[in-house]
Amino acid sequence: MRSAYLAALAAGALAALPLTAAEPKSDEAANALAVFERLLERRAANAGEVLRQYAAIEAGLRFDAGGRARLHAGLVAALRKLEDPALASTAETVLNSWGNSQWPAKVVMLKAMLASKFPMTREKRVAHFVAMARGSHFRLSIWGLRLLGDSRWPEAIDALLELLKAEEAKAGGGSVILTIIGAELYRVLGAEAPQGATSARIEHNWKKLGRKLPGKADYSLPAESGPTVSFFGDLISPRAVFLIDVSSSMRQETTLAPRGSRRSVAAAETGERRERKVAIVKRELERCLGQLQAWYKFNLAGYHAKVLPWRRGLALESASSANIDSAKRYARDLETDRGTNIFDAVKLALPVDELDTIYLLSDGAPSVGGNPAAIERMVGDFNYLVGARIITYGFAAADRGIYDEAFMQRLASENRGWYRRLNK
Repeated sequence: MRSAYLAALAAGALAALPLTAAEPKSDEAANALAVFERLLERRAANAGEVLRQYAAIEAGLRFDAGGRARLHAGLVAALRKLEDPALASTAETVLNSWGNSQWPAKVVMLKAMLASKFPMTREKRVAHFVAMARGSHFRLSIWGLRLLGDSRWPEAIDALLELLKAEEAKAGGGSVILTIIGAELYRVLGAEAPQGATSARIEHNWKKLGRKLPGKADYSLPAESGPTVSFFGDLISPRAVFLIDVSSSMRQETTLAPRGSRRSVAAAETGERRERKVAIVKRELERCLGQLQAWYKFNLAGYHAKVLPWRRGLALESASSANIDSAKRYARDLETDRGTNIFDAVKLALPVDELDTIYLLSDGAPSVGGNPAAIERMVGDFNYLVGARIITYGFAAADRGIYDEAFMQRLASENRGWYRRLNK
């Protein structure tokens, strides 16, 4: 009875909050979280009701994105602190019985399961992540794979390898999920899991490591050589958005850095000569677009002070021959102008349905829209449920302060990606 009373109290408190996407009072999200936390502190079995209320908040777009992100992170942190055995049965109910319409609540529970003291064996938690990865809901599938990587558990790497083997067996020429699994293994193992490598090769390297993850993944080598769908050496996700800096500084000349025996096609073609950065990128982008297969979906935008999408809103488009030709023409016709508006470019891309990876290229510090701190806050506010990977590329400047390489590195690492410096 007490638990029912508390649940009713929480529902009443939340019902008093305005159902609006407008700017809320600064303390409303914190007040809602405080109600939730009090329920969780009293009894873990209340977690199910708390998560139902949270799912309603997401569905109704209560609070702005920042408020919802704070609420999400707060619930994950509160659930990770619980040590009540009842939380295990609640997790089973949420993940196995709830429908996909409540997927935001499922994401919270999945993230909470990474806690070291979560009352469930690693094997069971890995099984739940795998079940999500194999499911039909794209965003939950992404989170199942991302959290297997985030866990850094040897059992999770084994599970990713098994998923890769299964996809290799049934996918033939490739699949969306196969490519995303490979990228996740590369994120956690680096050069020990080369992009495009077979599960057999990665498993061999994994065993040589003694099933222990490297302290720091080595991203110095890009994808395996061969006819791969790649951008500056990185295999392209079949659900991708490219954001290309066309600020005026991209007219400057530079020399691409060599990448050992596995240099990107652009680098191999260019050799050691100096060339305008914008010309290098346009050529590589056009080559990349020409390799996309029909089952891929993509979009792209150039940006300077303004964001210039190829297709409005950056919604993903099929890689039909007509769309590829159109995107190539768009890329060739991009003109440079003043300003570097990374903020609005990334903000436009993050809400895109089915988005897996953003490929962000820049040669300058943000000068329009928001500084690095504002960009990182915005990405945190929009990516907490999307879970998009952000891979960054940069042309480092010779003069200190012109190019913020540390920011590009952080933006990638904080969003399950990696950074590449393209020039010497």
